Amino acid sequence: MIDTEVNQFPSLTWHHLHINHSYLRAEVMNEAEYTCSALSEGLTSCKKTQAELSPVVQSVATGMGKEFDTSFTQSLTDGNVQSLCVTVSSGAKPEPVLFTCKASDGKGTALDVVIEAKKESVSSFVFLFEGDVKNESALGCRVRVRADDYASVHVSFVNLLSKNVVHYTSFGSVCAEHASAELTQVELGASQSLCGQLHTLNGYKALCKTRTAWFASGSQAVDVNYVAHHIAKETESNATFSGVVSDSASKTWRGTIQFERGCVDACGEENEDVLLLSPSVVNKSMPVILCDEEAVEGHHGSSIGKLSPETLLYLNSRGIDEKTARALLIKSKVQAVSRFIPDEQVQQKVQIFLDEVCAC
Repeated sequence: MIDTEVNQFPSLTWHHLHINHSYLRAEVMNEAEYTCSALSEGLTSCKKTQAELSPVVQSVATGMGKEFDTSFTQSLTDGNVQSLCVTVSSGAKPEPVLFTCKASDGKGTALDVVIEAKKESVSSFVFLFEGDVKNESALGCRVRVRADDYASVHVSFVNLLSKNVVHYTSFGSVCAEHASAELTQVELGASQSLCGQLHTLNGYKALCKTRTAWFASGSQAVDVNYVAHHIAKETESNATFSGVVSDSASKTWRGTIQFERGCVDACGEENEDVLLLSPSVVNKSMPVILCDEEAVEGHHGSSIGKLSPETLLYLNSRGIDEKTARALLIKSKVQAVSRFIPDEQVQQKVQIFLDEVCAC
């Protein structure tokens, strides 16, 4: 059972804002039901218990926080759920791998994945979460990435779950010299979506890139925590977050760029762009830069707005009614991110899901 605070803010602010952390209570009864596309040359996989994982892998922290990692690991052990370990061979450039994960009706299930990318490899992994269940369920996924020198790893999370599922994803990457970790995330389904992203830039000129989009409607809740941890010299991070919040939905975003002493000439940038379509929504945004090094460059910001009467008037003059205009704006924000998913069928599924939710 996971019963802990998650997405803790690295720099605490006023408690009454209710943005310092979120809370997750979810069972992990079994391994999540999933299918995996064929592994091409250069990829190998195996299953390991938590005790069998190397200390190096176990030391990779993820974005939902230390308490989550401890609780999640213990839940996997209690439920006899093993970790799927994928290794990308040195210099390999395999085809993208698609994991399709299904929610289990009335159950709490989870998937734990470890990706070790060897030197000069280039790899992509897509995690599609879907399932229309009748009873309240939970589906979680933790992905830990270690990228060796000059390795490149791209991970995509796509949430197309029904609205009676609690969904959580916790991502963590550690990048060595000239290595890069890229995360593309689309959050459209589930009653509650909790997303944690932590990039640790350990190596000289390591790079991380994140792009995240969401659409929250009805009573949905989206909670995102992003941390780019710059440790080595000339490291670079770039993150964009965009989405739409409608009806009585809520969204919380915490974005942190952390510069450690010694990360000379590091550069970090984070930006959020949110469109509010209802006066009843709850939106919380907190972009922060924590800096212990002078010779760095950091940029952060958050843009929050609503659909202006002038925009509606312009669209109406072109024969586009308000409902269609809203749908166009929602789709444009999501598709600006989903087009980076390296799987055309998954992109089409996102389009179909958007068509359905925008028609409601």
